[in-house]
Amino acid sequence: MKNRILVLLLICAVFSTLTAAPSPAQIPMDSPIYQEMDTLFRLVGLPLPSASRPWNTNEAVKMLTMIPTDSPYEELRTIIEERLGPDNLTDQSFSWRFTPTINLEGYLHTNPTDFKTYQDWNRSYDDRKPMVDLDFAFQYGSTVYFSTSAQVAIGAFSEKHDSSDEYPGPIGALFDKDEVIL
Repeated sequence: MKNRILVLLLICAVFSTLTAAPSPAQIPMDSPIYQEMDTLFRLVGLPLPSASRPWNTNEAVKMLTMIPTDSPYEELRTIIEERLGPDNLTDQSFSWRFTPTINLEGYLHTNPTDFKTYQDWNRSYDDRKPMVDLDFAFQYGSTVYFSTSAQVAIGAFSEKHDSSDEYPGPIGALFDKDEVIL
């Protein structure tokens, strides 16, 4: 009998902690709150809020408290506060975001005596941004969030700039070394 009561008390303790845990609603990614918050922060002269999205309502409210209440942009702040109200956020909504980013880089030197070879113009692989970056994210309610990115960029290694002519074997399991030009 004591074991049953102990197990029952343990189960009650576990379930009570689960129900006490905060479960803030996620703000859908297609919500105008993100753009409005960015605009408000720019107008007030503060750095932009977190770019790590989606936010939950607690994060958004905390960011909104950084804006002074006596700012001349009180109307925009009121709109955001109304959107953050519990009646306007839907938990079971599907939202998605597709963000293509194109970066075109160019380098110019006005010192022709020191920049004559390819190595002089060489810029670190880590410093270069991808030429095309396609971000895709979707969210269903506050339970499922998925984000991925596909990038087109210059690879870290290439045969053209490699000092060794010997490459030992195939590339992965798909290509023969004689079939692929790096």
